[in-house]
Amino acid sequence: MVQEGAWLKKAGKLHYGYKQHTVTNQEGFVLCIHTTAANESDIKNLESVLNTVKLKPRTPVYADKGYASEENHNVLIAKKLKNRILYKAVNNKPLTEIEKQINKKISQT
Repeated sequence: MVQEGAWLKKAGKLHYGYKQHTVTNQEGFVLCIHTTAANESDIKNLESVLNTVKLKPRTPVYADKGYASEENHNVLIAKKLKNRILYKAVNNKPLTEIEKQINKKISQT
């Protein structure tokens, strides 16, 4: 099935296209690519992309804050993978200093 591209407004500008969700190994070798419309949320695509690859238990999964959710945290626990998704501030709850430090460390990888 071919998925249609879609419009997305980001930083006040309209963009038409797709998003690519990619799984790589530590050397950067691509294990899987999952493409969605640009307006589709990252949150609901982590599990589907992880289901296409076989990762060893305790493998760290790095992702940006677009994937941050309790559901994705539980998916990683169920698959016995290490959660390295960046922390995301929510309404009226800014990141703590520890969460900021953890994000800085994760984003260096």
